[in-house]
Amino acid sequence: MDGTLVTVGVVQWTVGAAWHWADRAGVDAFGFGWLVGRLTAAHFHVAGLVLPVLTACLLRSVEKPSTLDRGAAAVVAGGVA
Repeated sequence: MDGTLVTVGVVQWTVGAAWHWADRAGVDAFGFGWLVGRLTAAHFHVAGLVLPVLTACLLRSVEKPSTLDRGAAAVVAGGVA
């Protein structure tokens, strides 16, 4: 599960980078305007990477993760998006 979380984090980080690139290129993604575009890019770029990776580190530190721990990790994986 922790490897999947790191993968999800890297994918969301890449989405944030692509969104930022599109915003800087003048593409108005989905018609939200420049401010929402930049905030979304920052959200995916920072929260999309940091939250899943920190959760993966926490899961690795637990000797035997419970079902609740794994469920919380799944919510973190899908929660940023």
